[in-house]
Amino acid sequence: MGAEGGANLPSFCRAWLHNGIYSNSPHHPPHHQLWVLCSSLPTHSPLLPQPCSVMDASGHCVCTVILPDDTFPLRRIELLESSAHNLTLRNMSVTVSALESYDKNHVVAMRQELTTLRQRLAECQKDKPLLGRQPPIGMCNHQGIWRIGKPTVVQLNWRGASYKAGAWGKESALRARRKERYWVAPLNLDGRRLDSVRLYGSYQDLLLARNSTDQLITGFGQGAGPVLYNGSFYYNCYNARDLCRLDLESGAVDRKAVPNATFNNRFSYAGTSWQGLDLAADESGLWVLYATERSEGDIVIGRLGPGSLAPEKTWQTSQYKPAATNAFMVCGVLYATRAVSTRREEIFYAYDTHTGQESRLSLPLDKVTDVVRSLSYNPTDHKLYMFSDGYLLRYDVLFRP
Repeated sequence: MGAEGGANLPSFCRAWLHNGIYSNSPHHPPHHQLWVLCSSLPTHSPLLPQPCSVMDASGHCVCTVILPDDTFPLRRIELLESSAHNLTLRNMSVTVSALESYDKNHVVAMRQELTTLRQRLAECQKDKPLLGRQPPIGMCNHQGIWRIGKPTVVQLNWRGASYKAGAWGKESALRARRKERYWVAPLNLDGRRLDSVRLYGSYQDLLLARNSTDQLITGFGQGAGPVLYNGSFYYNCYNARDLCRLDLESGAVDRKAVPNATFNNRFSYAGTSWQGLDLAADESGLWVLYATERSEGDIVIGRLGPGSLAPEKTWQTSQYKPAATNAFMVCGVLYATRAVSTRREEIFYAYDTHTGQESRLSLPLDKVTDVVRSLSYNPTDHKLYMFSDGYLLRYDVLFRP
């Protein structure tokens, strides 16, 4: 701003320009001070944001008018451009770093997945000869259980999710007339009383909930250890150490006490109440698993005679029954399970009735709920049947040739 700036002032004013910069503060942009002698300048002039209040010795009013700096702010624009450029570069650097990190993590994850797949492929190729050499149904020419397959969740039991305890399975006798008959027996809400069993003519009927018949249990049963064997339903009679057998054709019920067997929740399995007498079937026949006071709670294996409810021979194990979650028989060998976590069981113990030898195992058994209510082996299809907190599960059993 020079002399031309003063020419715009009214003719009755004398003005001169103070050339100094008034302020360099970023909050107060640079400006010039214009001193105006306004002897008769109107007090409401737009050049006077404030009224004149200073008078010189001659009686003239002296006003100070602050005019904005009209020079182009090149330096400030350069500073802003530099800051924006630096900020953009910084943001781009952060973004590139994040992308590089994501890419590296993705590559690492892919490599780990490939490694896992290679290991599974190698195991599959190694196991292929064993898978092709499984024994025929009904035969025991193998070296025991090799491993258990992954669970297949069939469905929720027909009484609903509130019925946590119970058992289910398939006709277990190798020479039964109706080999494809399935059964489901949820216990009452108290987890003890067995009121009825529902029967299906085939696995498809079970899946589709069709063609079923309900058989009432006369006098009731108790616990989740029943089995369907050769057209009869075997179970622990209610409030007794007796075995009951219900003929599904005639409806007749037979019963007989198991000598010295504890009952009514004495020495039941871990996590499962009221399972004093646990029925089991395998390739050699029908068995009952229980404990006695004399055995101090250790599992006793009793083999039932053909068509009989009385054990014809017993074996004493050293496995404490309440330390196991369940047990089953395969080719005359007892296998016991225990909980490893909420989603895994382990077959940890075996007793061979042929040799009297005990062994410790570690065969994993996956599960879908916390508590295994019942577990049984079926020799007609080499499968395990589990009732797990109301759900029906089954597993393939693979043997070592």
